[in-house]
Amino acid sequence: MNPNISAGNYVVVNRWGFGLFEYFGIKTTIKRGDVYIFNRPNSNKLYIKRVIALPNDMVEIDNDKVFVNGNLLTFKALSQPDDYQVGIEQTEGSSYLIQKNTKRPFLYKVKHLIKKGHYFLMGDNRDNSADSRIWGTVPRKNFIARLVKVIGK
Repeated sequence: MNPNISAGNYVVVNRWGFGLFEYFGIKTTIKRGDVYIFNRPNSNKLYIKRVIALPNDMVEIDNDKVFVNGNLLTFKALSQPDDYQVGIEQTEGSSYLIQKNTKRPFLYKVKHLIKKGHYFLMGDNRDNSADSRIWGTVPRKNFIARLVKVIGK
């Protein structure tokens, strides 16, 4: 999740509205652009990724360009292209840093309608991330918490 979360960082999460809380009628709305902790589909391994597309959204990825419902997620570079380039990605009312590998881009093309109760997630280190591009969408029941804050080492 570089450049936002690095190995060794501590994270503060909010579990309110996920897991057992849902059984008591407390359910949190999952928002596009927010970062969540979840179990990868067909695995008990925890992941932390950013929600890119919501249920009933159409996500289209053409190499380094990401479209949600036909709208391009804009990228504004903050650093000169080197091995890695950091920039700001923007989507509906949300902006965050992402990192691209200019020497080894993640070449990928897909057009996918996100089904009800599922979400499409991607890592902020776009070209070095195992995410929904590899293992598909994540069902709501797999979400465990929402990231609140990152604390350095």
